[in-house]
Amino acid sequence: MKIADLGLAVQFEDALTAKSGTPGYMAPEILRDEDYTEVVDIFSLGVVFFNILTCMYLFKGKTWKDTLQFNKACDLSILDPYLDRLSISCKDLVLKMLAADPCSRPSASVALNHPWFKEDQNAIRVLLRVNSEVCDLDPKVRLKSIVHRNKKSQSPKSRFDQMDITSNKSANDLSNQR
Repeated sequence: MKIADLGLAVQFEDALTAKSGTPGYMAPEILRDEDYTEVVDIFSLGVVFFNILTCMYLFKGKTWKDTLQFNKACDLSILDPYLDRLSISCKDLVLKMLAADPCSRPSASVALNHPWFKEDQNAIRVLLRVNSEVCDLDPKVRLKSIVHRNKKSQSPKSRFDQMDITSNKSANDLSNQR
């Protein structure tokens, strides 16, 4: 995965108050006009992590205003069906990163030392390989592939959907499922 656009990046000592970010990816405290700290970035990365793991948007409305309202409410009670196929450890990390209360979110170093990074090595390898393949594709080829898949079927299943990331299969076994 390539994350870009650090145009809003700043160094600070206390808290920030400026409201900025991408709807659907902002921590709820930003949308509630509260002071905030660097843990807003943990929330945003949690949203990206959720996107990668489920191939879905966490907060998606019909309009930007709807998306912002869902984002601000940060109701995670509906996530269980989408996270059920993940390991307990992975689900724990996602939910901690997405905690509505910023005091409950882990710091970057705590998140990086979460047991999931040691327990689910095969899942991580698969995610990195699939991401690498997607990122290595020419953008025009990627777009054609997406359009073609969507024309073929009303409910296309991605390669990721067909992978069992909770098993103890090796990365090679998983890649052969494609």
